Amino acid sequence: MIMGNIKKDTILNVLIFILFAVLTFVVGIHHEPWADEAQAWLIARNCTIPEMILNVLKYEGHPILWFAILRVLNFIHYPYKFFFIVPWIASCIGVYLLIFKSKMPSIIKYLFPFTYFIFYQSAVIGRNHSLFFPILMGIAVIYKDRLRHPYLYSLLLILTASISAYSFVIAFGLLCFFIFDIFKSKRCSIKEFLPALAVLLCMIFTALYLIKPADYNFYPNLNLMRLNPFRVVYITARGYFNIVPLSSVLVCQMIATLLVYIFCAKTFCKTKRQLLFYTMMNLMLAVVVTALVCKPWHVAYFIITLIFICSVLAEENNIRQYPFKSNEVFYIMMLFIFSMHIFWSWECSLFDIQKEYSASRSVAKFIKENNLNSQNIIGFGYKTVAIQPYFNENIYVNYDKESFWKWQKDFYARQKNIQFKNYPVIVIDTAFDDNFTKIIKDLQNDYYSYFFNGCLYAKGHPEEDESYVILVKK
Repeated sequence: MIMGNIKKDTILNVLIFILFAVLTFVVGIHHEPWADEAQAWLIARNCTIPEMILNVLKYEGHPILWFAILRVLNFIHYPYKFFFIVPWIASCIGVYLLIFKSKMPSIIKYLFPFTYFIFYQSAVIGRNHSLFFPILMGIAVIYKDRLRHPYLYSLLLILTASISAYSFVIAFGLLCFFIFDIFKSKRCSIKEFLPALAVLLCMIFTALYLIKPADYNFYPNLNLMRLNPFRVVYITARGYFNIVPLSSVLVCQMIATLLVYIFCAKTFCKTKRQLLFYTMMNLMLAVVVTALVCKPWHVAYFIITLIFICSVLAEENNIRQYPFKSNEVFYIMMLFIFSMHIFWSWECSLFDIQKEYSASRSVAKFIKENNLNSQNIIGFGYKTVAIQPYFNENIYVNYDKESFWKWQKDFYARQKNIQFKNYPVIVIDTAFDDNFTKIIKDLQNDYYSYFFNGCLYAKGHPEEDESYVILVKK
């Protein structure tokens, strides 16, 4: 009977994994990479690793790992049209580890992979955030044996710290607990601390090469004035709900978010140390995300980190059964949250299949078919970078030779001072400047206008404009 149940579980695991892999692959085929995906690709295509570390990444605000992977792909001439396979493979690895290697309850193993941040935002959108879930699941699998395999564990911490600013915080928290565990194990020799020391040095190095330069031109990043308990809970709730303006509904969403954390703690935390680990890791992330610039794809870190921490605790406790009768509220809340996120996955996937997530691919096709890239083209606005990867070299005369957008004050000033009438072809990112309609109106007598509509869809609704206007001189 036991063997029969194991066989049934294995078959179900395989079917769920195949379903995830096939569905996300189908959506990925239809996805048009947008500006942030293209920006990383162009940096990897045009810069060496030393150039990235010394000159480029301090403007991007992201560590090296994702760019290094894309650098390897560019080196072997991997085609940009198959870019979606990179995040797809990473997400499939994470889902495999969750389904086959974790001791999580079935409701998490079988539903979480199809939620918005895993199914769509990680598996379809090609950004550094796609690496977060698979690497964390790798940590969860070996966490119980971290002191027996300190070098492997340390390597995973280094990789985690090299994904993004948010993952850096998670890696730092894990490192602190790792050092504490080494002390507690009473094996406090230099040799025992070498792996942890290696992680610390790599993290210091990462922090140093990401220090923002004086000529950085973007939003202010760290803002401690944002930190108050209400805002921390509000930002955290954005990871679980589509937040509405201040109202009784918002208050209910924030309370529900707190209840999710309370009942996850009740289900998985069996000791005071585990409760401390659970609380500190989630709180550190919430504080940092609140203090930094926060986009809809950034709040993915909340729910992924929560599932990761629960996976770690499940491994430590070695519990395979979570009876419904003693965890009713936990199961009901997880089902509610996951159902909503799966609906977002469905909405975003349908939109991406039926419409254009980014109009960049259509614009590139139009430019090629009309041989416009043989002329002097102006690319006005950051999102015009999304068109560049479809060409082997920079097509914009107002960009530098590297072909990617630079978050520098002088580069931004040059874009604002463009004399449009001097150029035969103009590509305008409609989200870059509120005055783009005035620009078109001023040039309409001398230029033909071609509109290409695209839209970033997030959590089941339109998020950002990814449309373009091409002006061709008559």
